[in-house]
Amino acid sequence: VLQMSSKKSSNHKRKHSTSSSNSDDEELNQTTTSKFSTPSPLKVSKRESTSSDESEDDSVQIKTKATLISPLEAMKHLELIKEKNGNKDPSMKQAIASYCAEAEGDSKELNASLTKYLNLAIQPTKLPFNTASLMMKEFLTGISALKFVPGFPHKPKNLLFCYAAANDIESGLTMLKEAAERMRTDEKGRAKAEKEAEKQRVAYMESMQEFLEKHEEELSEVQKKSVKMTIQRIDKTMHPEKYIREKKEPKTPKTPGSGKRKKKEPMSAFEHYLSLMAESYIDVEPEKRLRKLQKKFDKLEPSVREVYEKLALRD
Repeated sequence: VLQMSSKKSSNHKRKHSTSSSNSDDEELNQTTTSKFSTPSPLKVSKRESTSSDESEDDSVQIKTKATLISPLEAMKHLELIKEKNGNKDPSMKQAIASYCAEAEGDSKELNASLTKYLNLAIQPTKLPFNTASLMMKEFLTGISALKFVPGFPHKPKNLLFCYAAANDIESGLTMLKEAAERMRTDEKGRAKAEKEAEKQRVAYMESMQEFLEKHEEELSEVQKKSVKMTIQRIDKTMHPEKYIREKKEPKTPKTPGSGKRKKKEPMSAFEHYLSLMAESYIDVEPEKRLRKLQKKFDKLEPSVREVYEKLALRD
């Protein structure tokens, strides 16, 4: 009996080792699932090869949870996306999202499929050199790359942040609301915060000027233009008299009492918001800056937005 049991156990061990070795071989090719578990992502590790051109990407993860549409079907959608955008050139993700939002059927599934194919198609290490180098050049010579240049100045804090820092207001979702409410009745505190904000603006402008002088030969024309516009915009807020246009010929003076003095128009809630965000996006063109601030204002929490609406009602 003992001999039979030992034989069984040894046979069992051999079977177990054989099955485990087989499962190890198949682990890279398929994902094991059961009715009690969800499919786990398949991780493809880098293969050994004598040629660097044959090597795979490190740790490329392919999620198997979502059911992808056929590449043939995806190609048809891609052509429709191209037709939809025409001469426009949005980001690829925006184009896909916009198209899927208007498409019939399950837009989420379609979006997931097209986005997955996009990610698989543009794996950085698989991009052709000419394409990848052009993309890198566009980024490295653009405005977004400036913040990675050593010594590029940090933007100054705006009025609300300066007030919050000076009055020990804890950072968080309600910080700006509390700062705005307290500043309404704290003229001395506001004046102190305005001085600090102006001091930071001056330091920022001087730092930008030094940065431009130091890197002028290395920066692209787009980057130099952006830095110069930032310097000019700050200087304009500090010295508006430099930028006053030529005065037109004075009109014939009216006789006293002939015309009523115009009342100052009350500021809207958004205009109050703009006055407190004077230092935000100062390196962006005026029209784009206004659109960005409008979007941020529209997304404010009701409690924070209420502060600006109360300021407008007070006027």
